[in-house]
Amino acid sequence: MAGSVALDDSTNSTLNLVDRIVIHPEFDGSRLPERDIALIRLANSLIFDSRINAIAIPEQGYTPERVLGCTMAGWGAESYLGDIPLDMRVQKLRTHDFALCNNSYSILSVSLPEETQCAIRPILGTSVPCTGEWGGPLVCTRDAAEGPVLLGLASGDPIPCGFTIFNIELFSLPYMFTRISSFTDWIYQTIQEPAEAEASMFQK
Repeated sequence: MAGSVALDDSTNSTLNLVDRIVIHPEFDGSRLPERDIALIRLANSLIFDSRINAIAIPEQGYTPERVLGCTMAGWGAESYLGDIPLDMRVQKLRTHDFALCNNSYSILSVSLPEETQCAIRPILGTSVPCTGEWGGPLVCTRDAAEGPVLLGLASGDPIPCGFTIFNIELFSLPYMFTRISSFTDWIYQTIQEPAEAEASMFQK
């Protein structure tokens, strides 16, 4: 579905079938953002308009050198195993230094893979990524003239959202995303050379 922010909106949305899904060949089902990325090919091309459009992806190897303002949007629940909302939720986030992020997860004895993009809430107490959110976009602005860029995909679930350890709210930990720029070359190669990716494709 494209073109709407409400799952029950059949008037403004465009439905499209999935033709193929390409899962990264080295993804092993890890609960961390370790090659946790896939491409979806639609059965029909989308028609861009005021509600449907493309977004840029960063160049291979790009890492933010300063804090970027970001937005995450999706239909994730507000609590672990909670109901999925019909209306899309939007959360303001900002990028977070990888080394600091990795150190934050030492409480869980978790070491983050290098392809992790971390983000944090500007204000504690606001909603966070939760059940049903994984795969959702982390859209950030690098430069006002450049426009938004897809920096990450919601990933990683070492602990269920809403849990606490030693009375520490785990919502306060940085959120993990698959860093798109770690896979830019793979994305373009897969798009341009579908025959080589056939072994990783699953027909719907």
